[in-house]
Amino acid sequence: GSMNIPYQFLIINPDDYLDTKKTYYLVCDYGIKSKMVSDILNKNGYRTHNIVGGINAYKKKFDKIR
Repeated sequence: GSMNIPYQFLIINPDDYLDTKKTYYLVCDYGIKSKMVSDILNKNGYRTHNIVGGINAYKKKFDKIR
């Protein structure tokens, strides 16, 4: 499943939301904030991946298909 967590909460209290034994994929509008948060979490023992380009990159891709 997915969860919508404000990045400020995730940075301050990652243990409230994440398990260090699982892998997470982070996404935001353009991939900038999720990259920053992913880097911080990875440095603190979490396994995260940033979705490059964010949601807007996927919107553009699928708009071309339609």
